Amino acid sequence: HLALDPRSVQGWYNLAVLKIRVNDFSSAKQALETVVMIDPKSEQGWFNLIYVAEKLGEAQLSLRAARELNRMVPSNATYQKRLKEVEKRFAQISHN
Repeated sequence: HLALDPRSVQGWYNLAVLKIRVNDFSSAKQALETVVMIDPKSEQGWFNLIYVAEKLGEAQLSLRAARELNRMVPSNATYQKRLKEVEKRFAQISHN
């Protein structure tokens, strides 16, 4: 995918999933950031970026991704729950 079309959202997303599976979260983050840069409305891209940012200890990025996802799809209960979890974790980090 990526060799033929470097702007392939699906190609970058597939690469991110593969990197997550092998615990290469730094590379997964780069791939997911590319996904949401190419397609800012990629729900999968933002949702997985929350997870990867948390794994990397990047609370600000995780919070930004969760807020963006909820801004796009405010009626999704799963996304609302995720945002609350991220906000709670971020508040705990901020107080330490």
